[in-house]
Amino acid sequence: MPGITTGTYADTPPSVRSPIRASQPLPPSAMRTGRRIAEQFVANALYGAL
Repeated sequence: MPGITTGTYADTPPSVRSPIRASQPLPPSAMRTGRRIAEQFVANALYGAL
């Protein structure tokens, strides 16, 4: 296809660089945990896992 280019691992191998800002894990959150449990419950109910 004209104008379309692709990349391969050999063309652009991953580099080992330190990110500008290392990401930190989020602190524990009861709200986030509750939302995730509710989300899982709804998904299980919708898709028949319960």
